[in-house]
Amino acid sequence: MRAGKSPCRRGRSQSPLVTPHGERWYVQGDGYTRPRLMRQTSGDDVEVVRAVEPGTRLSVSPRGDLLLAQLEICKNYSYYYDLYRLEPGGGLNRLTACGRFAFAALLDDGRIVAIRVVNGEAEIVVLNHRARLSAPSIEPHRARR
Repeated sequence: MRAGKSPCRRGRSQSPLVTPHGERWYVQGDGYTRPRLMRQTSGDDVEVVRAVEPGTRLSVSPRGDLLLAQLEICKNYSYYYDLYRLEPGGGLNRLTACGRFAFAALLDDGRIVAIRVVNGEAEIVVLNHRARLSAPSIEPHRARR
């Protein structure tokens, strides 16, 4: 991508990132239609990969794997972020259900470090390659009263 050239031709882009291979990924939305996951190669070719939910957040591993945190309805009542891995061809592999993972990062070994929000408190958790808790959570700092 040439310096100074915007990856977003219309609307607004969110959660932009660049992979170790030089691909640029971002979520593009115009406020009227469903946002789209976009991929831009180092040769400036832009493609729509798939439709995503508003507020989708992206993370990339050092190997170039893409992780998405998307808002989903949980048990027909609550609205939480769940984690998905982007598969070849644009499919999504859902990793969590009702997970509450607002932000997440893929590690090179396949584990995921995430911020989970429960009852208004944030905690840092480590998930294994199957997105199951693999280490004790790091308790949020509690202020003394």
